[in-house]
Amino acid sequence: LEKDTEQAPWEVNKVVDPQQREREDKAMRGMRMNLRKLCLKLLQNRRFKDFHFPVIELEGISSDVKEAYARTIESPMDLATLLHLIDSKGVRCRSHFMAHVELIVHNTLKFNGPDGPEAMKHA
Repeated sequence: LEKDTEQAPWEVNKVVDPQQREREDKAMRGMRMNLRKLCLKLLQNRRFKDFHFPVIELEGISSDVKEAYARTIESPMDLATLLHLIDSKGVRCRSHFMAHVELIVHNTLKFNGPDGPEAMKHA
């Protein structure tokens, strides 16, 4: 087989303008600071206390519920994990942040909804 030496069209060798890079980094820092501030507000609000930490790490929850949660929820998400993702630059845009928030809502509805294990237990 011959080695392909031709560059793919999407792989463009372009010189990155240092000032442009600096502006982009500054914009990303600003976005992360705003998302972090929003996440901290949610963490301070008592209404969202059930979403502060991973369910399997919460105290006061029976091991049966934790096991059921682990079996039911494929991608757990909570506010502390989301805050860590923001701090570690794992959230690259507003839509990534919103996708994680929507995952919290989806997991809540899946586990506590009418077809979830908690509803079946009380039926």
